[in-house]
Amino acid sequence: MDWYVVATKPHRELHAQTNLIKQGYTVFVPLIKKNRRHARRVDTVLRPLFPGYLFVQFNLKNTAWRSINGTIGVRHLLTNNGQPQCIQSSLIETLLDAIDENGAVTHPKPIFAKGEVVEIMLGALQGQLATILSANEKSRVRILLSIMGGEVISSISLEDIEKAS
Repeated sequence: MDWYVVATKPHRELHAQTNLIKQGYTVFVPLIKKNRRHARRVDTVLRPLFPGYLFVQFNLKNTAWRSINGTIGVRHLLTNNGQPQCIQSSLIETLLDAIDENGAVTHPKPIFAKGEVVEIMLGALQGQLATILSANEKSRVRILLSIMGGEVISSISLEDIEKAS
């Protein structure tokens, strides 16, 4: 059986997944962990890796696939000239192999280059810009901060920084 892409209504990936599963389809919504910041709190939530899309598996010749378009939460099945277009199963296999115990797709943290400017996302220095000096194998980086008219070298977790915009 092949995998196909379904476009969902905004923020309705999980509703569409539930309703497609009730119809007997095999459905995959890859999720990733995101940090959510609100009112000085930070928590980790699962969000779709591809917002507005999910994957469904079926046999094109033996399935009444047009019913997918009428499913609650679904906008439409992606087609080309009226026929659903399958995607490479290796993509789905790669995503399925990268799922952790929480159901989230794991991906390597970005490697920052020496001299790259980053923003601190957590802690007392939240919002401060820093320059990468070096990184080690334990997911920590050394940064150079310019604060109070001087420069300070510090170490911080990769999880707590993002590329500056």
